[in-house]
Amino acid sequence: MPTEVSSDGVAMDDQPSPDNLSKNDAFALLAHHRRRLLLRLLQDYSTPFSLAELATLVAECEYENPSVDLRRVVYVSLYHTHLPKLEEAGVILYDPDRGTVTEGPTFDVLVDVLAGTNGLEDSGR
Repeated sequence: MPTEVSSDGVAMDDQPSPDNLSKNDAFALLAHHRRRLLLRLLQDYSTPFSLAELATLVAECEYENPSVDLRRVVYVSLYHTHLPKLEEAGVILYDPDRGTVTEGPTFDVLVDVLAGTNGLEDSGR
């Protein structure tokens, strides 16, 4: 039987889904404080964000009165490191044409794992 392929050319078996996000993958995704913060922001606002908006919000959460340079550093780290990891796991959907970030198919699973860590100290940065 041939493998079913999605409209973007990816084998359907390879598509991220809540059923194929392992516990190890979830904890690895939550290992960095910036990714945890992204999840909380997306959950709290439940709206698509532009990458620039997310970078500004993250920088404001991490630093008091962040400079343009600090916001740029956050933007670059989101763009090159954190968003690709979350997107690969299906946690977020990033539309480079529109520059928007929204919740993906495994978002709720990872948020549930994160909720299970409430009460633990976040050593953060």
